[in-house]
Amino acid sequence: MLILMLLLACKSHEAVLIAANGSSSTTQQVMMVATTTQKRDLQNQSRPQTEERPKPQLREFKAYAPPPLETKHRIYDYIGTELEREPYMIICCTHSLNLQPDRLIVIDLNPESAAYQKVSSELIFPQIGDELCKMNWTRSAANLGEMAKVSRSHLLVPCMASNRIYIVSVEGLILKLVKVIETKELTVRDLSCPYSVHTLPLSGAPIHVACLGDRHGHGKGDFLLIDRKTFTIRERINKSEFATFGGEFALQTRFNAIISCEWGHPRQFQSGLLRGDFNESDSPLAELASNDRHSVSTLSAIKTLILPQNPLFGNRLNVWQISPGLLKQTIDLDPKEGSLTTCIRFLHNPDCNHAFACSALGSTIYHVHMNSLSGEFKADKIIQLPRIRVSGSNDPLNDGLPAMLTDLVISMDDKFLYVAAWLHGMILQYDISDPFKGTLFSKVQLGGILQSPNSSRVTGFDLGQEHLHPIRTIIKDCAFRGGPASLQLSLDGRRLYVGNSFYKPWDAQFYPELIVEGGQIVLVEISAKDSTMQLSKEFLVDFGKLSDGPFLPRDARFPQGDSTSDNFL
Repeated sequence: MLILMLLLACKSHEAVLIAANGSSSTTQQVMMVATTTQKRDLQNQSRPQTEERPKPQLREFKAYAPPPLETKHRIYDYIGTELEREPYMIICCTHSLNLQPDRLIVIDLNPESAAYQKVSSELIFPQIGDELCKMNWTRSAANLGEMAKVSRSHLLVPCMASNRIYIVSVEGLILKLVKVIETKELTVRDLSCPYSVHTLPLSGAPIHVACLGDRHGHGKGDFLLIDRKTFTIRERINKSEFATFGGEFALQTRFNAIISCEWGHPRQFQSGLLRGDFNESDSPLAELASNDRHSVSTLSAIKTLILPQNPLFGNRLNVWQISPGLLKQTIDLDPKEGSLTTCIRFLHNPDCNHAFACSALGSTIYHVHMNSLSGEFKADKIIQLPRIRVSGSNDPLNDGLPAMLTDLVISMDDKFLYVAAWLHGMILQYDISDPFKGTLFSKVQLGGILQSPNSSRVTGFDLGQEHLHPIRTIIKDCAFRGGPASLQLSLDGRRLYVGNSFYKPWDAQFYPELIVEGGQIVLVEISAKDSTMQLSKEFLVDFGKLSDGPFLPRDARFPQGDSTSDNFL
């Protein structure tokens, strides 16, 4: 009898291991994975910055068959769906000088209201120095028709600098802080720098929060799973798998896929581009290094960006399986063209497996799509913006100033792609009706490094490109500061809201006026006749003039959802 009981116990233990790994792995294999993870952690802490990054260990890729369509499956019908105009937007803002706590600010967007473009309410967080960047609703609509019906009662707000995560309740214009996931909760899980948030449209599914680093600040691409009812952290079954770097990510529920971007090591990019990055005596940029990021000139930061390739940032797209959570594939992009991928978005039609990603330092847009036979994803370069030549430089590494693509959004009808070129000061609109090629449809110049007052310290730009000129953009008698960094598109595709702050340490280097005077949000109108863009000269929200400011505006959300909030099934 005792022997029989031991056999049953062994079988039960083996079954648990099989369920946890999503395959018929043995106990020995599980121990090997744990040992490999420990070795990888030690390597991440001791590996030199310039050492070639090893590829993460991947599980054997098996072709994934999409789930069968439900009986009541709804065809994606954008034209037949009634979409309401956004009444207000909630914006996460960080204090530019770290003298006041960060906050959420509600801006009235009703043109008929006396409070149009003004602050309706705000929520002040309890601590200073959080560095808010992204946020999202804790629930997602399953299809386009349900967007206005979803109960959007809570926002989840990660903090890149303090490693906290705030949960905020939303009742109309009233915002309340209901819970704080403290730093130690991430530290014990070997995570830091929580960044982006997305939610599955499935009942009981957790909220995914992308984290960019481990507890020491080394690069580590991993996810924190949060229960959307109790807002407690769920433990991941497969804790051994993570990417070299983390970043923004996109969900494709129907194909059980997540694709994430790569930034770099938080301990490096959180201090700006040059602090400690090039301090070796044999570095061609050693004389530019500084212990004070605020003393680093714009020209010095630009010289960092014009290196042919920068080992400090990632150049891969990582493909994950949603459930169970497994790292299935890595897509290696060109080290120069694919360096620092800042954003990726899937088309809204859940039956399509097409996505688009943009690279900041490479100024490149990729079309990402899945091979329906093998289940593997592929990334094709379809657009690359030319760099601005910096004349008068004897540096043999000079390859021009990148456009610095910081954000992209896709219209709800999946016809247009909008991209923000932060340094060039451009918003570009591409027709992606054929996703295998992007056709430039229209463009708007808005700020940029050539229009910045600080550009006087950057001498010798080659202005031979016709689409760039150094004349400052004036809106409501106020000069636009910085360049277009964040985008949010209305559901009807007629209003594109544009913010000018990307990331505070980088704002301070390229556009110091943002730190001193604060950020802004402007409006680009899309014509109902020909769908072209035009900058509105009647819309401006200046966050430098708000009480307790100056503030830097980042992510924006509408109460009924927006072009980046939901993931359809």
